Amino acid sequence: MEEKSRNYDRVRELLGTLKDVPIDRSWRMILEGALFEGRCGNKESARRSFRYLLRHSQSYGPIYLDASKYEEREGDIDQAIQLCEEGLQYNGKYGPLWFQYMRLYEKTGCKAKIHYENLENIIRLMTNNINRELSWKVYIEAA
Repeated sequence: MEEKSRNYDRVRELLGTLKDVPIDRSWRMILEGALFEGRCGNKESARRSFRYLLRHSQSYGPIYLDASKYEEREGDIDQAIQLCEEGLQYNGKYGPLWFQYMRLYEKTGCKAKIHYENLENIIRLMTNNINRELSWKVYIEAA
């Protein structure tokens, strides 16, 4: 509500109260704060918040996904791919991160330097790691 009212100082004040809350209970709000700063054009603050979250919550796939999407929006595809790879090392079962990774790889024209060598390996790893209920989506995305 405060962001819609353009009361950005109040938003930052509310987010500042999270300093004393354990990270496992506050990571979603800190993530929203990073995205908020990105929307405001405060790139350095957004990236600092993402780095903080990634340092303290390495097993949370949604953080890597949102950080990767943020870097993609900012035009840094290589950093977005690197964040996906890092996130997949810590949480290889998180399906949305695999789809983001494959999409970024295809977006570069399959010319990006990636850890998983090529698109066929990405598809194979995706089908081996993600939930079986999503395996159909792998083939649709790959087509």
